[in-house]
Amino acid sequence: MKILIVDDEKKNLRLLEDFLTGHGHDVKTAENGKIALEMAIDNPPEIIISDILMPVMDGFKLCQKWKKDRKLKNVPFIFYTATYVSDEDRKFALSIGADRFIVKPTPMKNLIKIVNEVLKDYKTGKYAVPKKSMIDETAVLEGHYERMAKKLDCKIARLGKENNRRKQTEKKLKHLNDVLLTIRKVNQLIYMEKDRDRLLEDICNSFINYHGFYSAWIALFDKDRKLVTVAEAGLGRDFLPIIKLLKSGKLIICAHKTLSHSEVLIIKNPKSTCIDCPISDRHGDRGVMAVRLEHDGKVYGMTCVSAPRDFVIEKEDQSLFREVADDIAFALYNMELEDKRKQLEHGLKKRVKELNCLYGVSELVEKPDISVEEIMQGTTEILCAAWQYPDITCARIIIENQEFKTKNFKETRWKQQSDIKLHRKKFGDVEVYLLEEKPTLYEGPFLKEERNLIDAIAERIGRIAERKQIEDTLVNERNLLRTLIDNMPDYIFVKDTESRLLLWNTAAMRNYRATTLDEILGKTDFDFFPKEVAQQFYEDEQVVIKTGQSLINREESCRHLKTDDREWLLTTKIPFRDSQGNIAGLVGISRDISERKRAEEELRKHRDHLEELVEKRTSELAVALEGAQESDRLKSAFLASMSHELRTP
Repeated sequence: MKILIVDDEKKNLRLLEDFLTGHGHDVKTAENGKIALEMAIDNPPEIIISDILMPVMDGFKLCQKWKKDRKLKNVPFIFYTATYVSDEDRKFALSIGADRFIVKPTPMKNLIKIVNEVLKDYKTGKYAVPKKSMIDETAVLEGHYERMAKKLDCKIARLGKENNRRKQTEKKLKHLNDVLLTIRKVNQLIYMEKDRDRLLEDICNSFINYHGFYSAWIALFDKDRKLVTVAEAGLGRDFLPIIKLLKSGKLIICAHKTLSHSEVLIIKNPKSTCIDCPISDRHGDRGVMAVRLEHDGKVYGMTCVSAPRDFVIEKEDQSLFREVADDIAFALYNMELEDKRKQLEHGLKKRVKELNCLYGVSELVEKPDISVEEIMQGTTEILCAAWQYPDITCARIIIENQEFKTKNFKETRWKQQSDIKLHRKKFGDVEVYLLEEKPTLYEGPFLKEERNLIDAIAERIGRIAERKQIEDTLVNERNLLRTLIDNMPDYIFVKDTESRLLLWNTAAMRNYRATTLDEILGKTDFDFFPKEVAQQFYEDEQVVIKTGQSLINREESCRHLKTDDREWLLTTKIPFRDSQGNIAGLVGISRDISERKRAEEELRKHRDHLEELVEKRTSELAVALEGAQESDRLKSAFLASMSHELRTP
């Protein structure tokens, strides 16, 4: 089906064309009535859909000419309009021959339904006879002009309203530009000005210079709502009574409400509302806006401005005013952070000086072969640099009637002192003096951190003295133990968990045929003994290390490393543990029992020889005994025979 659509809005043409084409229709378009009429005469469509308000030739005129043309009068004509929408417009359109009158916007499914109905009627011949106009030509023209005149009047009225709105918009835009300029100026001030009081004063001036406010003031409070500082512009001496009230802890009504709520406070008539405000009479027909300065849950204070009443009630003004207040609060937050940063930086520098002092003392202590006296003297020089006034600071350390002091030392009344204790008893003093008077701080002219530092130094010196005392004791004990070990004839040695030699005495060193420590350190028995002997030693030692069970008085046989003679050792091996309780190796003691074993062998040989002699003599005695027994028997027999003969003569 061929459809012609007419509309001066290209967007509407394209939308309707795409929709109808999508439903299988052959669609042509025209931008006004004149072009549409020319196209239709050359190639008549089967239906036309036309707007009414168009340039060159409008829809009413097009419909009138359409119904007069013999080739087109039978083609259905549909009006589709968003401008002429009254019942009178619809009746007039139908009176001049339109077949349908559709008001925009209409859902596309409804539009296509109407088009299909019209096309169906067209196919069934409903529009075969031209439809005559219900009114004559003059009436048509009068109706047309009347429609146009009404639309023109509406257009003029609308343009008047639009002109008024435009003026209001321009006025509003100028005001909003002033507000934005104020925001920009405030942000510039926040970026450039780092002094809080000057910043607040400059912001108040910006409010009245750029925004058009009549007056402005900002007040900051602490957590107890006590006044910290205040700034104003546009009020001058009239603001002094408010300052007096705020300093006394009394909050005027607007201040109390503002600080108690997060929303922007709007006061349309300050004179009747702010009855306790000393400057309420000055506001006249002006309004007031106030909002608290808050960032991240912390309320810093409030800001209050006087402005034209119509500005005060505008949501945009309230929103932008809050934005400025948020920027001010954020600036105060940043200043607070900067103050904390500076405090932390100052504290950090102090901590660095203190740590350098403690580190310097530690470095002194770690120097090899340094004496206690040298440590004390070096500490006095290090101390002064850690104090607040190093150029006028001197120090002294007293230990057991010994004094160690800086070159500029002088006793003054500005003194800090701490006891040095050894085993909880006073052992000496650390003293720091200032050579000039300074303001009183925590302890006279001294800081709390300096008290902590001098106490720490005194404690450190006490530990140093205690450690030196312990070290001396350990050295003496170690020397004594070494002397005892080296003068023992037994072989004493220490091995790690891999049976590597770590320590040994002089006897063991001789046994291993070594003349220097490097010849034994880290070696194993495999480096000195035959493999089978070393393997047996190793296995025994691993049992001790893995089980923690000592090996006591084990007799071991081997060849002497020097003479290759057979040697007997009585060995004890005991595990030793580290500070965590883990087995770290073993301690071994081997005693040479070769002489004893040889004596035992000789004794055994003598015993065996003696046993042979005893056995031989025993055999001889047995033979003699047997001969004696035979003699006794013969003797007894002889005596018996003789006795018999004597009894029988």
